[in-house]
Amino acid sequence: MDRYYLACGHYEAKRYRLLWIRSSQKATQDVETRTRRIEKALEALKALQVRLNRCTLKKRHAIEQAIHTILKEHHAQDWIDYEIRGERMYQRRYDQRGRSKASQTSRLIWTEYFSVSFGANEESVERDSKTDGIFPIITNLDQSYKPKQILETYKFQSFLEKRHSQLKIWQEMTPALLKKAERVVAYLHLHVMSLMVGTLIERKLRRAMKHRSISSLPLYPEDRPCPYPTMFDIARVFAGVERYEVNDRDRVIVFPAKLNPLQNQLLELLEAPVSLYQ
Repeated sequence: MDRYYLACGHYEAKRYRLLWIRSSQKATQDVETRTRRIEKALEALKALQVRLNRCTLKKRHAIEQAIHTILKEHHAQDWIDYEIRGERMYQRRYDQRGRSKASQTSRLIWTEYFSVSFGANEESVERDSKTDGIFPIITNLDQSYKPKQILETYKFQSFLEKRHSQLKIWQEMTPALLKKAERVVAYLHLHVMSLMVGTLIERKLRRAMKHRSISSLPLYPEDRPCPYPTMFDIARVFAGVERYEVNDRDRVIVFPAKLNPLQNQLLELLEAPVSLYQ
């Protein structure tokens, strides 16, 4: 069960009403997400530790850049501390090959080796844990709307976004090169109207199913049950329906469409006349 808590007091953001809400379910998810990101970042840093002082990881700035990339990739910049330590070691190299002698000239070559230590910043983790599950809602609704109503409206937003996604996925709405703004508005209006018609068809069919105690219809491929039919499931069922008219001089010969039992059932539930297909 997800529980919501509202912060006491009156808050505003740029003269808009601001609500601070805490969700128990989101708090659990925030803890799990933060723990998962820290663990993955530490594993990546351990793998980086093995590759130090090799190839491209011989300079301090290169090692630091690699660490920043790992922390940014796992979104763990605020929760992990690291320290790069360098140690200089020298090696005596002689000018001639072979066994060294006291009379041979030599020179010292200094090489810097790096090591990295890292770990989770407990203070930062504890500080961020105090805001787990908290999120703001900014609204232009006045005080007559209670916080519960505003939260319910906000939670309904995902359904609206799903409808917007159908414009691009199913209706294949694409950019159009139109010069006049009126044509752009007309183009969008047609898509929105078709989306609205499809939504009404879905609602009518689902209400008819509920009224007749029909739990599901075999609308999915392979006749799998569909408990919540969508407009695109319905259209797929009627995709192969064809009706022909042949003009033979002064008379018209009609070859009516042949509907299967599922198509007839859908038309009956939608109260659509079968004569349209005859």
